[in-house]
This record gives sequence, structure tokens and C-alpha cells, in this order.
Amino acid sequence: MLTPFCNLINLFSSIEYGPEYEYSFWNEIYGCVNYLNLPYDTVMNLPIYIRKFWIKKHNQRAEEEEQQAREMSDGKRVGGEQLNGYAFMEQGKTDETRMIEKGGI
Repeated sequence: MLTPFCNLINLFSSIEYGPEYEYSFWNEIYGCVNYLNLPYDTVMNLPIYIRKFWIKKHNQRAEEEEQQAREMSDGKRVGGEQLNGYAFMEQGKTDETRMIEKGGI
């Protein structure tokens, strides 16, 4: 699962070169290297708008994955027997075949 970094509030505040600029700048660099797996030299040479674009896209994708994970786990727990049934169905096996393999027939 992806981890968002550099929240959008700080993404554009660094343009003003306020007192937190250096921290925001290095946080962005760290995030790009650590989470986006970009080489340090590449990140340091990227124009600011491109770096921020990639951070924003990464965070959007992380939020989408988190939302999908939440939707999948909304009280819909799947047990072992349900998973086995699904696996047998995917393999084209019938209920009779399942019973034989379980030793029931």
C-alpha cells in the first residue's frame, strides 16, 4: 500500500520561502527518493512544478488505494471455506469434486 507524503497544504506554501521552506523542501526530496524511488540526482534537478506534480499524483493514488481497501473491508470478512469455494470455482471444479477431495464421498 502506498504512503502519502507532503500534504497538499505544504505543497504550495514552500513557494513563499517562509520559515518552514527548508523543512518542506527536504521533506519533498526525501519523499520523492523514498516513496517514488527516484534517484536523488534526478529529484534535485527536477523543476519544482514537476516535482510537485509527481507528489500530488502519488498522494492521489495512495488515497485511492486506501479508499479501495476501506471499501473491501467494510464488514465483508471472507472465511477460509469461502476462499476454498472460490478457488475450486476458478479451477472449474464442481461441488462433487470438492466433496471427493475432502474425503466426503
